[in-house]
Formats: sequence, C-alpha cells, structure tokens
Amino acid sequence: MEFCLFYEGELPSNGNKRDKHRIRQELAPQLMKLWQQEPLSGLWQKREQDDRDSNTLIRKVGSASFLPLVTSELHLHAEVSIDLIRPGAAGALIQSGDIDNRLKTLFDALRMPNETNELVDDADDSDLPLHCLLEDDRLITRVDVASCQLLTDAGPNEVILLIKVNIKSTQKTWENIEI
Repeated sequence: MEFCLFYEGELPSNGNKRDKHRIRQELAPQLMKLWQQEPLSGLWQKREQDDRDSNTLIRKVGSASFLPLVTSELHLHAEVSIDLIRPGAAGALIQSGDIDNRLKTLFDALRMPNETNELVDDADDSDLPLHCLLEDDRLITRVDVASCQLLTDAGPNEVILLIKVNIKSTQKTWENIEI
C-alpha cells in the first residue's frame, strides 16, 4: 500500500514533545481520511465487529488514544521517502542545520508516544483516537531523503515535506492481506 503525507511548518532540530505532537496533529487528518478508504475501511469495520477490548488497534497512553496504521501486531513495516524542501542552498544536506536531528524529530512525530512523559500536558483525552502512522519508529525499515531549496521567505526551521509511504507486510495474515 502506497500513499503520500504532506506537511508544511516548523521542523526543529531536537524537537520537544510539543513540536512532535503538533506535527502529529497536522498529519492526523490525512491518516484519518486514509482509514476511511479501501482497503483500510474494511479492516477497520472488521476490527470493530470483534471484541473491542482485546482486539482493537487503538492504543492508550495515559488518557490519550492513538490509532497507528503500521503495527507489529499486523506484521507491517514502512518504507519512507522524504522530499525535504527547506531554506538554504541546495545540497549540503548533512551540513545544513543538523538534518539528522530534524529527521529524528519527524520520525518521533510519525509514531505514537510510547510513554506518558512523551505526552503534552493538554493532550486530547477524548474518545476519538489521534491517527498516526506508526506504533513505533523501529517499524521504519527504509528511508530516502531528497533535499531542495525553499525559495520563499521562511524561518530557518520552516520546511515543506512530502512523505511517500510504502507499507509492506513481513507476514501475511487475514488482517493485513489487503494492505
């Protein structure tokens, strides 16, 4: 299964939990829309018919709920290809403002928080889960990054990201056969 996510905004080096949560919230509506389309809508309907407590894809961290798409339970992993459009001259990918820490911020934002200390203080504790790409960023098995110069007036941490995701299964099951 392949799809693209789009993000425009701040991507700081060494982002804190608020930065990561903000990015997660920006991507959540795109992932929610993806869940409403085939083949995911069929998977979700099937899971809802099963025992909600023992067989749900929704994960709780403290009082917050998350719905990751790529989970170890479903035997899935993700390959990501990132087009990173940022201020600064083209090239110089590694020398340009700590790109590895920016990518770490992004990968942390693509996954759900693992522990309550990763939650922001005002995390939504509603019944609706926050849709996110990954249960854990260890489920990313391949990364490609291409950088290009942003030719607008933007702050040093402003970026535009096109994140191409290819989800693959490590083991075929009835639950992931259509993904």
